[in-house]
Amino acid sequence: MGRALVTTLVRLSIESATSVVGAPLVGALGLGGHKGRPYKERLSYTPFWDRHGTTVTQRTTVNEYDRTAAALYDYYDRAPAMLSIARQKLSKLSVETQSRIELVEGDMRDFSLGQRVKLIMIPYRAFLHLLTPKDQRRALECMREHLTDDGRLVFNIFDPNLELIAARLSPLGSALKKDAEFMHPHTGHRVVVWQTHQFDPERQMLELYFIFEELEDGGRVVAKLYSPLTLRYVYRYEMRYLLELCGYKVEALYGDFQRGPFRYGGEQIWVARKS
Repeated sequence: MGRALVTTLVRLSIESATSVVGAPLVGALGLGGHKGRPYKERLSYTPFWDRHGTTVTQRTTVNEYDRTAAALYDYYDRAPAMLSIARQKLSKLSVETQSRIELVEGDMRDFSLGQRVKLIMIPYRAFLHLLTPKDQRRALECMREHLTDDGRLVFNIFDPNLELIAARLSPLGSALKKDAEFMHPHTGHRVVVWQTHQFDPERQMLELYFIFEELEDGGRVVAKLYSPLTLRYVYRYEMRYLLELCGYKVEALYGDFQRGPFRYGGEQIWVARKS
């Protein structure tokens, strides 16, 4: 039986090996999502598993792992806190299911699994956490070394929208804005999320800052959390050339998770194999 890789680094296996690499391990396991919302991608990678010879046909949420028969999952993540949450969730699964899942702490730029896999996936735009071209190349080259000769790399990133970036460069472009609301899962309080964006076009950097305010019924703030996030965005043809430079041949570029055509300003969903 092979393995698969899901990142921030995560190994996921099914017959001839599949891997998922990326920062959002919690999302890959269906353990929640950014700002309290579920990751929309978590259902979307299943067609790629099916298409490239794996046996996973169910959603990969934590509550449904028992249904993914004959699969081995190795999840490789750089963040100990994420792995800790994943372990808590996995402990609630059957012993048989737990025996097929391994959590590993590591770095997608430099890792060694001691084997090759058939499919590597980087979900939820985790590739953008690599903040320099050097780190991007290191990660792509390292993952290429872990692919079988017929293996595939599948990942998604957002496509930069120049009009949006230009608007954010105006004096009011980086002003704090309300982003979302949700109910706290433990206290039942309302949580309001505020965010601000700061683009650096020269370095292709996006700095986001999220503020989570937990409010009691009377509207008083009882807790506040500040959360920064830095990403390096990548343009379409830049990404294609980067893949080719690192020894890949692009098989497809999709614009959504239903394999629709690429659309400017939307999503870049790449499928590449070793050249």
